Amino acid sequence: MLFFAAVLAALSLVALLFPRDGIPIGSANLRFPSLTSLLAPPEPKPNLDSIMAAEKLREERLAALNDSLHYYSALLLNGPDRFWFPNGDSTFFDPLFRMLDSARASGRVVRLLHYGDSQIEMDRMTASLRRAMQQLFGGAGPGLLPFVQTMYSPSVSQHASGALSLRICYGDSLELRANGNYGPMMRCYHLAGQAYCSAKVVDDSADSFSTVRLLVNNFGSPLTATLSLKASGFSQSQTLVDEGVQMLSWHLDSPASSMRLSLSGNADIYGLMLDANSGVAVDNIAMRGCSGQQFRMVNADQLGASYSLMDVGLIIMQFGGNSVPYLRNAKSLSSYCESIGKQIDYLHRLCPHATVLFVGPSDMSSTVGGVLQSYPFLPAIVDSLQLTATAHNAAYWSIFHAMGGLNSMLSWHDASLAGADYVHFTNKGANLMGDQLSQALTKAYNFYLFRRKMTPPPPPLPSTAHSTQ
Repeated sequence: MLFFAAVLAALSLVALLFPRDGIPIGSANLRFPSLTSLLAPPEPKPNLDSIMAAEKLREERLAALNDSLHYYSALLLNGPDRFWFPNGDSTFFDPLFRMLDSARASGRVVRLLHYGDSQIEMDRMTASLRRAMQQLFGGAGPGLLPFVQTMYSPSVSQHASGALSLRICYGDSLELRANGNYGPMMRCYHLAGQAYCSAKVVDDSADSFSTVRLLVNNFGSPLTATLSLKASGFSQSQTLVDEGVQMLSWHLDSPASSMRLSLSGNADIYGLMLDANSGVAVDNIAMRGCSGQQFRMVNADQLGASYSLMDVGLIIMQFGGNSVPYLRNAKSLSSYCESIGKQIDYLHRLCPHATVLFVGPSDMSSTVGGVLQSYPFLPAIVDSLQLTATAHNAAYWSIFHAMGGLNSMLSWHDASLAGADYVHFTNKGANLMGDQLSQALTKAYNFYLFRRKMTPPPPPLPSTAHSTQ
Protein backbone atom coordinates (compact mmCIF):
# COMPACT_ATOMS: atom_id res chain seq x y z
CA MET A 1 0.00 0.00 0.00
CA LEU A 2 2.85 2.34 0.83
CA PHE A 3 4.45 1.55 -2.54
CA PHE A 4 1.22 2.34 -4.45
CA ALA A 5 0.75 5.51 -2.46
CA ALA A 6 4.32 6.59 -3.22
CA VAL A 7 3.84 5.93 -6.95
CA LEU A 8 0.59 7.93 -7.03
CA ALA A 9 2.25 10.77 -5.13
CA ALA A 10 5.18 10.80 -7.57
CA LEU A 11 2.86 10.79 -10.60
CA SER A 12 0.78 13.58 -9.06
CA LEU A 13 3.94 15.64 -8.53
CA VAL A 14 4.96 15.09 -12.19
CA ALA A 15 1.46 16.05 -13.34
CA LEU A 16 1.62 19.20 -11.23
CA LEU A 17 5.07 20.34 -12.40
CA PHE A 18 5.11 19.10 -16.02
CA PRO A 19 4.91 22.00 -18.56
CA ARG A 20 1.38 22.39 -19.91
CA ASP A 21 2.63 22.65 -23.50
CA GLY A 22 4.88 19.61 -23.16
CA ILE A 23 8.60 19.18 -23.73
CA PRO A 24 9.82 19.20 -27.35
CA ILE A 25 12.16 16.30 -28.17
CA GLY A 26 13.30 16.53 -31.78
CA SER A 27 10.20 16.44 -33.99
CA ALA A 28 8.06 15.01 -31.15
CA ASN A 29 6.44 16.65 -28.15
CA LEU A 30 6.38 14.81 -24.82
CA ARG A 31 3.19 15.55 -22.87
CA PHE A 32 1.80 14.48 -19.50
CA PRO A 33 -1.79 14.83 -18.26
CA SER A 34 -2.25 17.78 -15.94
CA LEU A 35 -3.41 17.23 -12.37
CA THR A 36 -6.55 19.25 -13.16
CA SER A 37 -7.49 17.00 -16.09
CA LEU A 38 -6.84 13.87 -14.02
CA LEU A 39 -9.07 15.02 -11.15
CA ALA A 40 -11.79 16.64 -13.30
CA PRO A 41 -14.86 14.57 -14.14
CA PRO A 42 -15.04 13.39 -17.77
CA GLU A 43 -16.91 15.56 -20.26
CA PRO A 44 -20.47 14.24 -20.33
CA LYS A 45 -21.79 12.68 -23.51
CA PRO A 46 -25.39 13.24 -24.60
CA ASN A 47 -27.92 10.53 -23.88
CA LEU A 48 -29.48 9.64 -27.24
CA ASP A 49 -32.67 8.22 -25.78
CA SER A 50 -33.20 11.38 -23.72
CA ILE A 51 -32.53 13.62 -26.72
CA MET A 52 -34.95 11.75 -28.98
CA ALA A 53 -37.62 11.52 -26.27
CA ALA A 54 -37.35 15.25 -25.55
CA GLU A 55 -37.62 16.10 -29.27
CA LYS A 56 -40.63 13.81 -29.69
CA LEU A 57 -42.32 15.43 -26.68
CA ARG A 58 -41.53 18.91 -28.05
CA GLU A 59 -43.12 18.10 -31.40
CA GLU A 60 -46.17 16.54 -29.74
CA ARG A 61 -46.69 19.73 -27.73
CA LEU A 62 -46.19 21.84 -30.81
CA ALA A 63 -48.86 19.83 -32.63
CA ALA A 64 -51.41 21.41 -30.32
CA LEU A 65 -50.73 24.72 -32.07
CA ASN A 66 -52.46 23.26 -35.17
CA ASP A 67 -50.69 24.52 -38.27
CA SER A 68 -50.05 28.08 -37.14
CA LEU A 69 -47.16 30.44 -37.69
CA HIS A 70 -46.16 29.87 -34.06
CA TYR A 71 -46.12 26.13 -34.73
CA TYR A 72 -43.81 26.38 -37.74
CA SER A 73 -41.63 29.02 -36.10
CA ALA A 74 -40.93 26.67 -33.19
CA LEU A 75 -40.67 23.60 -35.43
CA LEU A 76 -38.36 24.96 -38.14
CA LEU A 77 -36.17 27.46 -36.35
CA ASN A 78 -35.41 25.93 -32.95
CA GLY A 79 -35.12 22.14 -33.24
CA PRO A 80 -31.88 20.15 -33.54
CA ASP A 81 -32.79 19.33 -37.16
CA ARG A 82 -33.48 22.94 -38.13
CA PHE A 83 -32.21 24.77 -41.22
CA TRP A 84 -30.24 28.01 -41.26
CA PHE A 85 -31.40 30.17 -44.17
CA PRO A 86 -29.70 33.07 -46.00
CA ASN A 87 -30.87 36.30 -44.36
CA GLY A 88 -33.11 34.18 -42.13
CA ASP A 89 -35.53 33.71 -45.05
CA SER A 90 -37.77 30.77 -44.15
CA THR A 91 -39.28 30.84 -47.67
CA PHE A 92 -35.88 29.90 -49.13
CA PHE A 93 -37.02 26.48 -50.42
CA ASP A 94 -40.20 27.81 -52.08
CA PRO A 95 -38.79 27.83 -55.66
CA LEU A 96 -37.63 24.21 -55.21
CA PHE A 97 -41.02 23.10 -53.86
CA ARG A 98 -42.88 24.83 -56.70
CA MET A 99 -40.65 23.00 -59.18
CA LEU A 100 -41.20 19.65 -57.48
CA ASP A 101 -44.96 20.14 -57.19
CA SER A 102 -45.22 20.72 -60.94
CA ALA A 103 -42.94 17.84 -61.94
CA ARG A 104 -45.46 15.01 -61.76
CA ALA A 105 -48.20 16.90 -63.61
CA SER A 106 -45.90 18.16 -66.35
CA GLY A 107 -44.14 14.87 -67.10
CA ARG A 108 -40.86 16.31 -65.84
CA VAL A 109 -38.09 14.68 -63.81
CA VAL A 110 -36.46 17.15 -61.40
CA ARG A 111 -33.12 16.01 -60.04
CA LEU A 112 -31.78 16.39 -56.51
CA LEU A 113 -28.00 15.90 -56.59
CA HIS A 114 -26.56 14.69 -53.28
CA TYR A 115 -22.80 15.29 -53.32
CA GLY A 116 -20.79 14.14 -50.33
CA ASP A 117 -17.75 12.37 -48.95
CA SER A 118 -17.47 8.78 -47.72
CA GLN A 119 -20.35 9.30 -45.26
CA ILE A 120 -22.75 8.81 -48.21
CA GLU A 121 -20.94 5.96 -49.98
CA MET A 122 -23.06 2.93 -50.91
CA ASP A 123 -26.13 5.19 -51.25
CA ARG A 124 -26.15 5.80 -47.48
CA MET A 125 -28.34 8.70 -46.34
CA THR A 126 -29.30 9.33 -49.98
CA ALA A 127 -31.49 6.21 -50.15
CA SER A 128 -33.53 7.45 -47.17
CA LEU A 129 -33.85 10.88 -48.76
CA ARG A 130 -34.88 9.30 -52.10
CA ARG A 131 -37.65 7.26 -50.51
CA ALA A 132 -39.07 10.29 -48.68
CA MET A 133 -38.91 12.68 -51.63
CA GLN A 134 -40.43 10.21 -54.09
CA GLN A 135 -43.27 9.55 -51.67
CA LEU A 136 -43.97 13.29 -51.58
CA PHE A 137 -43.44 14.24 -55.21
CA GLY A 138 -43.63 11.01 -57.20
CA GLY A 139 -40.85 9.36 -59.15
CA ALA A 140 -39.04 6.04 -59.11
CA GLY A 141 -35.71 4.44 -59.90
CA PRO A 142 -32.25 4.79 -58.34
CA GLY A 143 -31.36 7.89 -60.35
CA LEU A 144 -27.90 8.85 -61.62
CA LEU A 145 -25.26 6.10 -61.73
CA PRO A 146 -21.67 5.99 -62.97
CA PHE A 147 -21.29 3.90 -66.14
CA VAL A 148 -18.85 1.72 -64.17
CA GLN A 149 -19.74 1.21 -60.52
CA THR A 150 -16.60 0.66 -58.42
CA MET A 151 -18.35 0.77 -55.03
CA TYR A 152 -20.90 -1.73 -53.77
CA SER A 153 -24.44 -0.35 -53.79
CA PRO A 154 -27.37 -1.95 -51.96
CA SER A 155 -29.73 -0.26 -54.42
CA VAL A 156 -28.34 -1.30 -57.82
CA SER A 157 -26.18 -4.14 -59.12
CA GLN A 158 -23.98 -3.08 -62.07
CA HIS A 159 -21.49 -4.70 -64.43
CA ALA A 160 -19.47 -3.05 -67.19
CA SER A 161 -16.68 -3.95 -69.59
CA GLY A 162 -14.99 -2.70 -72.72
CA ALA A 163 -12.73 0.07 -74.01
CA LEU A 164 -13.23 2.35 -71.01
CA SER A 165 -10.75 4.40 -68.98
CA LEU A 166 -11.48 6.42 -65.85
CA ARG A 167 -10.99 10.19 -65.65
CA ILE A 168 -11.38 11.51 -62.10
CA CYS A 169 -10.46 14.67 -60.20
CA TYR A 170 -10.39 13.28 -56.65
CA GLY A 171 -9.14 10.33 -54.60
CA ASP A 172 -6.26 7.92 -55.14
CA SER A 173 -6.97 7.64 -58.90
CA LEU A 174 -6.60 11.38 -59.41
CA GLU A 175 -5.99 12.25 -63.06
CA LEU A 176 -5.97 15.94 -63.83
CA ARG A 177 -7.18 16.91 -67.29
CA ALA A 178 -6.15 20.23 -68.77
CA ASN A 179 -9.69 20.83 -70.04
CA GLY A 180 -11.36 19.87 -66.75
CA ASN A 181 -13.68 17.47 -68.55
CA TYR A 182 -15.11 15.29 -65.77
CA GLY A 183 -18.87 15.88 -65.86
CA PRO A 184 -21.38 16.30 -63.01
CA MET A 185 -20.16 13.25 -61.06
CA MET A 186 -16.62 14.68 -60.90
CA ARG A 187 -15.52 11.59 -62.84
CA CYS A 188 -16.29 10.09 -66.21
CA TYR A 189 -15.31 7.11 -68.35
CA HIS A 190 -13.66 7.72 -71.69
CA LEU A 191 -14.99 5.41 -74.39
CA ALA A 192 -12.59 4.58 -77.24
CA GLY A 193 -14.28 1.73 -79.08
CA GLN A 194 -16.95 -0.60 -77.73
CA ALA A 195 -18.28 -1.17 -74.23
CA TYR A 196 -21.40 -2.24 -72.36
CA CYS A 197 -23.05 -1.68 -69.00
CA SER A 198 -25.79 -3.71 -67.33
CA ALA A 199 -27.77 -2.61 -64.29
CA LYS A 200 -30.41 -4.24 -62.10
CA VAL A 201 -32.41 -2.63 -59.30
CA VAL A 202 -32.01 -4.84 -56.22
CA ASP A 203 -33.54 -2.59 -53.55
CA ASP A 204 -37.34 -2.67 -53.44
CA SER A 205 -37.41 0.92 -52.18
CA ALA A 206 -35.59 2.12 -55.32
CA ASP A 207 -38.45 0.73 -57.44
CA SER A 208 -38.35 0.02 -61.16
CA PHE A 209 -37.68 2.63 -63.84
CA SER A 210 -39.53 3.80 -66.96
CA THR A 211 -36.89 6.06 -68.49
CA VAL A 212 -33.23 5.42 -69.31
CA ARG A 213 -30.96 8.36 -70.03
CA LEU A 214 -27.29 8.55 -70.94
CA LEU A 215 -25.33 11.79 -70.49
CA VAL A 216 -22.27 12.01 -72.76
CA ASN A 217 -19.75 14.40 -74.26
CA ASN A 218 -19.34 13.23 -77.85
CA PHE A 219 -16.11 13.94 -79.74
CA GLY A 220 -17.46 14.08 -83.27
CA SER A 221 -17.36 10.51 -84.50
CA PRO A 222 -20.70 8.66 -84.51
CA LEU A 223 -21.64 7.39 -81.07
CA THR A 224 -24.11 4.51 -81.19
CA ALA A 225 -25.98 3.37 -78.07
CA THR A 226 -28.28 0.33 -77.97
CA LEU A 227 -30.62 -0.27 -75.04
CA SER A 228 -31.78 -3.87 -74.50
CA LEU A 229 -34.33 -5.22 -72.02
CA LYS A 230 -34.08 -8.98 -71.67
CA ALA A 231 -37.40 -9.34 -69.85
CA SER A 232 -39.49 -7.75 -72.63
CA GLY A 233 -37.25 -8.29 -75.66
CA PHE A 234 -37.05 -4.50 -76.18
CA SER A 235 -34.05 -3.25 -78.20
CA GLN A 236 -33.54 0.23 -79.60
CA SER A 237 -30.46 2.03 -80.96
CA GLN A 238 -29.68 5.73 -81.18
CA THR A 239 -26.74 7.47 -82.86
CA LEU A 240 -25.14 10.84 -82.13
CA VAL A 241 -23.00 12.59 -84.73
CA ASP A 242 -22.63 16.14 -83.36
CA GLU A 243 -19.94 17.08 -80.85
CA GLY A 244 -20.58 18.27 -77.31
CA VAL A 245 -22.57 17.45 -74.18
CA GLN A 246 -25.79 15.64 -75.06
CA MET A 247 -28.45 13.40 -73.55
CA LEU A 248 -29.76 10.17 -75.05
CA SER A 249 -33.19 9.09 -73.76
CA TRP A 250 -35.30 5.94 -73.98
CA HIS A 251 -38.91 5.97 -72.74
CA LEU A 252 -40.15 2.45 -71.98
CA ASP A 253 -43.64 1.12 -72.63
CA SER A 254 -43.68 -0.51 -69.18
CA PRO A 255 -41.48 -0.23 -66.08
CA ALA A 256 -38.34 -2.38 -65.96
CA SER A 257 -35.94 -3.40 -63.21
CA SER A 258 -32.93 -4.38 -65.35
CA MET A 259 -31.29 -3.19 -68.56
CA ARG A 260 -28.20 -3.49 -70.75
CA LEU A 261 -26.64 -0.62 -72.70
CA SER A 262 -24.07 -1.22 -75.47
CA LEU A 263 -21.92 1.63 -76.79
CA SER A 264 -19.64 2.18 -79.76
CA GLY A 265 -17.73 5.38 -80.47
CA ASN A 266 -15.40 7.99 -79.01
CA ALA A 267 -16.86 9.97 -76.12
CA ASP A 268 -16.76 10.73 -72.41
CA ILE A 269 -19.57 8.96 -70.57
CA TYR A 270 -20.78 11.16 -67.70
CA GLY A 271 -23.52 9.00 -66.24
CA LEU A 272 -26.49 6.69 -66.63
CA MET A 273 -29.91 7.69 -65.27
CA LEU A 274 -32.68 5.22 -64.37
CA ASP A 275 -35.84 7.17 -63.51
CA ALA A 276 -39.60 7.33 -63.72
CA ASN A 277 -41.31 9.34 -66.46
CA SER A 278 -41.99 12.18 -64.02
CA GLY A 279 -41.47 13.25 -60.44
CA VAL A 280 -38.20 13.57 -58.55
CA ALA A 281 -34.89 11.75 -58.93
CA VAL A 282 -32.44 11.76 -56.00
CA ASP A 283 -28.85 11.04 -57.06
CA ASN A 284 -26.03 9.77 -54.85
CA ILE A 285 -22.62 11.22 -55.84
CA ALA A 286 -20.11 10.03 -53.24
CA MET A 287 -16.53 11.31 -53.44
CA ARG A 288 -14.33 9.56 -50.89
CA GLY A 289 -11.75 11.76 -49.23
CA CYS A 290 -13.16 14.99 -50.64
CA SER A 291 -13.48 18.25 -48.76
CA GLY A 292 -15.94 19.88 -51.19
CA GLN A 293 -13.33 21.88 -53.09
CA GLN A 294 -13.40 19.93 -56.39
CA PHE A 295 -16.27 21.62 -58.23
CA ARG A 296 -14.20 24.45 -59.68
CA MET A 297 -11.86 21.86 -61.20
CA VAL A 298 -14.61 20.87 -63.65
CA ASN A 299 -14.99 22.69 -66.99
CA ALA A 300 -17.68 25.35 -66.53
CA ASP A 301 -19.24 25.08 -70.00
CA GLN A 302 -19.52 21.30 -69.85
CA LEU A 303 -20.78 21.21 -66.25
CA GLY A 304 -23.32 23.96 -66.91
CA ALA A 305 -24.59 22.17 -70.02
CA SER A 306 -24.89 18.92 -68.05
CA TYR A 307 -26.90 20.53 -65.25
CA SER A 308 -29.23 22.11 -67.80
CA LEU A 309 -29.90 18.79 -69.57
CA MET A 310 -30.39 17.04 -66.23
CA ASP A 311 -32.99 19.58 -64.97
CA VAL A 312 -31.38 20.02 -61.54
CA GLY A 313 -33.58 21.49 -58.80
CA LEU A 314 -31.44 21.00 -55.69
CA ILE A 315 -27.71 20.57 -55.11
CA ILE A 316 -26.75 19.17 -51.70
CA MET A 317 -23.10 19.60 -50.68
CA GLN A 318 -22.28 17.39 -47.69
CA PHE A 319 -18.67 18.10 -46.79
CA GLY A 320 -16.32 19.21 -44.04
CA GLY A 321 -15.61 15.97 -42.21
CA ASN A 322 -12.38 15.26 -44.10
CA SER A 323 -11.06 18.72 -43.18
CA VAL A 324 -11.89 18.65 -39.47
CA PRO A 325 -8.62 16.95 -38.34
CA TYR A 326 -6.54 19.53 -40.21
CA LEU A 327 -8.36 22.75 -39.28
CA ARG A 328 -6.75 23.79 -36.01
CA ASN A 329 -6.68 27.56 -36.07
CA ALA A 330 -8.60 30.57 -37.34
CA LYS A 331 -6.32 31.06 -40.36
CA SER A 332 -6.74 27.55 -41.78
CA LEU A 333 -10.49 27.62 -41.09
CA SER A 334 -10.88 30.98 -42.82
CA SER A 335 -9.01 29.69 -45.88
CA TYR A 336 -11.19 26.57 -46.07
CA CYS A 337 -14.44 28.50 -45.70
CA GLU A 338 -13.33 30.97 -48.37
CA SER A 339 -12.79 28.06 -50.74
CA ILE A 340 -16.20 26.56 -49.90
CA GLY A 341 -17.84 29.91 -50.60
CA LYS A 342 -16.24 29.98 -54.04
CA GLN A 343 -17.49 26.46 -54.76
CA ILE A 344 -21.06 27.48 -53.87
CA ASP A 345 -20.81 30.59 -56.05
CA TYR A 346 -19.53 28.44 -58.93
CA LEU A 347 -22.52 26.11 -58.69
CA HIS A 348 -24.93 29.05 -58.52
CA ARG A 349 -23.40 30.47 -61.68
CA LEU A 350 -23.55 27.18 -63.61
CA CYS A 351 -26.99 26.12 -62.35
CA PRO A 352 -28.84 29.38 -61.51
CA HIS A 353 -32.27 27.75 -61.15
CA ALA A 354 -31.12 25.21 -58.54
CA THR A 355 -31.36 25.65 -54.79
CA VAL A 356 -28.16 24.86 -52.85
CA LEU A 357 -28.10 23.18 -49.45
CA PHE A 358 -24.85 22.70 -47.53
CA VAL A 359 -24.86 19.84 -44.99
CA GLY A 360 -22.18 20.34 -42.37
CA PRO A 361 -20.01 17.65 -40.74
CA SER A 362 -21.00 15.29 -37.96
CA ASP A 363 -19.52 15.21 -34.52
CA MET A 364 -16.17 13.41 -34.67
CA SER A 365 -14.06 12.09 -31.80
CA SER A 366 -10.32 12.03 -31.25
CA THR A 367 -8.06 11.36 -28.28
CA VAL A 368 -7.14 14.74 -26.78
CA GLY A 369 -4.93 14.72 -23.69
CA GLY A 370 -5.59 11.01 -23.28
CA VAL A 371 -9.38 11.46 -23.37
CA LEU A 372 -11.64 10.45 -26.27
CA GLN A 373 -13.75 13.52 -27.07
CA SER A 374 -14.96 15.81 -29.86
CA TYR A 375 -12.30 17.58 -31.87
CA PRO A 376 -11.77 20.82 -29.89
CA PHE A 377 -12.09 23.06 -32.95
CA LEU A 378 -15.18 21.30 -34.34
CA PRO A 379 -17.83 23.74 -32.96
CA ALA A 380 -15.96 26.65 -34.55
CA ILE A 381 -15.85 24.75 -37.88
CA VAL A 382 -19.60 24.10 -37.74
CA ASP A 383 -20.35 27.76 -36.97
CA SER A 384 -18.04 29.05 -39.69
CA LEU A 385 -19.44 26.74 -42.36
CA GLN A 386 -22.98 27.81 -41.43
CA LEU A 387 -22.03 31.47 -41.78
CA THR A 388 -20.22 30.78 -45.06
CA ALA A 389 -23.11 28.83 -46.60
CA THR A 390 -25.79 31.40 -45.74
CA ALA A 391 -23.54 34.28 -46.85
CA HIS A 392 -23.29 32.61 -50.28
CA ASN A 393 -27.04 32.04 -50.67
CA ALA A 394 -27.15 28.41 -49.56
CA ALA A 395 -29.20 26.90 -46.74
CA TYR A 396 -27.31 25.04 -44.02
CA TRP A 397 -28.22 21.86 -42.15
CA SER A 398 -26.03 20.61 -39.31
CA ILE A 399 -25.42 16.91 -38.74
CA PHE A 400 -23.45 17.95 -35.66
CA HIS A 401 -26.57 19.47 -34.08
CA ALA A 402 -28.91 16.74 -35.33
CA MET A 403 -26.71 14.15 -33.57
CA GLY A 404 -26.82 15.98 -30.25
CA GLY A 405 -23.78 18.29 -30.36
CA LEU A 406 -20.51 17.91 -28.46
CA ASN A 407 -19.45 14.31 -27.71
CA SER A 408 -22.60 12.92 -29.31
CA MET A 409 -20.41 10.67 -31.49
CA LEU A 410 -19.53 8.71 -28.34
CA SER A 411 -23.22 8.03 -27.73
CA TRP A 412 -23.82 7.12 -31.37
CA HIS A 413 -20.93 4.67 -31.21
CA ASP A 414 -22.25 3.11 -28.01
CA ALA A 415 -25.64 2.66 -29.72
CA SER A 416 -24.00 0.94 -32.75
CA LEU A 417 -24.92 3.94 -34.93
CA ALA A 418 -21.28 4.87 -35.62
CA GLY A 419 -18.15 2.85 -36.36
CA ALA A 420 -15.03 2.18 -34.32
CA ASP A 421 -13.24 5.13 -35.96
CA TYR A 422 -15.69 7.51 -34.22
CA VAL A 423 -16.07 9.30 -37.57
CA HIS A 424 -18.31 7.29 -39.90
CA PHE A 425 -21.88 6.18 -39.32
CA THR A 426 -22.84 2.55 -39.52
CA ASN A 427 -25.53 1.73 -42.09
CA LYS A 428 -28.13 1.97 -39.34
CA GLY A 429 -26.80 5.35 -38.23
CA ALA A 430 -26.61 6.68 -41.79
CA ASN A 431 -30.20 5.64 -42.42
CA LEU A 432 -31.29 7.39 -39.23
CA MET A 433 -29.46 10.57 -40.23
CA GLY A 434 -30.95 10.36 -43.74
CA ASP A 435 -34.38 10.09 -42.15
CA GLN A 436 -33.69 13.19 -40.03
CA LEU A 437 -32.69 15.22 -43.09
CA SER A 438 -35.77 13.94 -44.94
CA GLN A 439 -38.01 14.93 -42.04
CA ALA A 440 -36.48 18.41 -41.94
CA LEU A 441 -37.21 18.92 -45.63
CA THR A 442 -40.72 17.52 -45.19
CA LYS A 443 -41.41 20.02 -42.38
CA ALA A 444 -40.20 22.85 -44.62
CA TYR A 445 -42.50 21.58 -47.40
CA ASN A 446 -45.49 21.41 -45.03
CA PHE A 447 -44.76 25.02 -44.05
CA TYR A 448 -44.78 25.91 -47.76
CA LEU A 449 -48.18 24.20 -48.21
CA PHE A 450 -49.53 25.94 -45.11
CA ARG A 451 -48.59 29.36 -46.42
CA ARG A 452 -50.11 28.64 -49.83
CA LYS A 453 -53.48 28.12 -48.15
CA MET A 454 -53.37 31.45 -46.33
CA THR A 455 -54.74 34.71 -47.74
CA PRO A 456 -52.97 37.04 -47.66
CA PRO A 457 -49.67 35.11 -47.48
CA PRO A 458 -47.99 35.43 -44.07
CA PRO A 459 -44.55 37.05 -43.69
CA PRO A 460 -41.42 34.89 -43.38
CA LEU A 461 -40.60 33.53 -39.97
CA PRO A 462 -38.25 35.67 -37.85
CA SER A 463 -34.58 34.77 -38.00
CA THR A 464 -32.84 33.29 -34.97
CA ALA A 465 -29.18 33.31 -33.99
CA HIS A 466 -26.92 30.27 -34.39
CA SER A 467 -25.29 28.70 -31.37
CA THR A 468 -23.38 25.44 -30.97
CA GLN A 469 -23.87 25.38 -27.23
